[in-house]
Amino acid sequence: MITQLADELKAVIPKAKAAYIAVALMKQYGLDIFKKLPENCIQRFLIGIDLPTPPSILSDLLNKQVETKKRIEVKLHNTQSTYHPKVYLFELQDGEYVAFIGSANATKGGLTTNIELSIALHGKDCEKIKDWFDVQYRAAEFYNNEFIERYKLTYQRNRILRSTQTSNLKAMNRVEDTPYVYPLINEGQFFIQSDFDALAPKFHFDKTDSIKGKRKEVQKHILNLHDAIYDRFSEFGLTNISKHHNKANITSLPNHNGRTKSNRKEAIWLHYGKTDEELALYPEEQQSVSYHVRLQLIVRHSKERASIGIWLYLGKSHSSLDDRKWLIDQFKNDSFEDVLLAHLLALGGSYWIWFVDENVDDFLYVSEIKDAKDLRRFLLKDKEVYGFSKELIIGRDYDPNDPAFSRDEIEETVLVEFSKLYKIYNLVKHNPSST
Repeated sequence: MITQLADELKAVIPKAKAAYIAVALMKQYGLDIFKKLPENCIQRFLIGIDLPTPPSILSDLLNKQVETKKRIEVKLHNTQSTYHPKVYLFELQDGEYVAFIGSANATKGGLTTNIELSIALHGKDCEKIKDWFDVQYRAAEFYNNEFIERYKLTYQRNRILRSTQTSNLKAMNRVEDTPYVYPLINEGQFFIQSDFDALAPKFHFDKTDSIKGKRKEVQKHILNLHDAIYDRFSEFGLTNISKHHNKANITSLPNHNGRTKSNRKEAIWLHYGKTDEELALYPEEQQSVSYHVRLQLIVRHSKERASIGIWLYLGKSHSSLDDRKWLIDQFKNDSFEDVLLAHLLALGGSYWIWFVDENVDDFLYVSEIKDAKDLRRFLLKDKEVYGFSKELIIGRDYDPNDPAFSRDEIEETVLVEFSKLYKIYNLVKHNPSST
């Protein structure tokens, strides 16, 4: 009985002269393990796309097939039946066979951290598995780069749908008012232990050079993420949104300055907003991404919890008043609240709308919105109750150890969630040329 298959695979792979892999899902971690197979090893991969095998994996394997003149081959399952196996069969240098079958897909979670169960088989059982593999492999098809280009669009659309489904399921298991626990970050996460240590509550007002340096390291880490995702915005429909024109302000400031010296430094964020062309329509003092509604990724360690947030930040009254008023004015259009509700529901139930208050937070989870009129009543409080005095955010916070923010997954997680919020961003952002 095997609960973590990665170690078993790593032990067998150096001794393999042939590998036959049939999995419903493969991601980079799994592919990297198989890249350790001996150079002369015959390799046959039968991959599924019912689950979200990324296009990059298909491209990588296809390139290997060409480079090795089909010593490495890859096919896609293509029948109408759901394809769900997790089979790892190896012929060893001594002629013996070993197979691992069970629940573990070729992903980091499947092979290491998920609750999975696999067993090892030898001898005649492996002969039967090889016969099964050969039947499935003959029925499958080779693919090409043209197929991968078509698949990319389907993959992105399905990824968005799965994100919404996961968000809805997590909302059902939400635990309110959990006690503060200092975060211990798992290996393999993009944001590491030192990132959250640098933002810990005991350092919120610390202005020493040591802590300043540690917060700057967090900023560098966030900028690395920016470099990885910004050129991919168009792939995810993020076509009319921009980084800050000043490189120093692509993220928030990592340390206190004259204006924020009395504020807590509990977070650093990456943000995107109105383009230079849009900003040029505003007075000079408002020609900054940070003055208006924007998309944010925020790394935060408050006195309540550590988190990674994906936010649509509608801002404070002194910096986003045009957008806030514009949002309220749109409710004069009878269809607006229905369209906005549809976009909110597409985010999934774990998202919320938050009027930020030092004393009493005013939250409405998407999962708790009864109908469009309920949404309207809540948002109109921005003017009628709060007078635009509270920060307003539509977003979701993730646990720092969420697999969605592993090194392998973070880029697609952020791009997918931004693409969902972008529809609301376009709906609510003020357009001065229309007023």
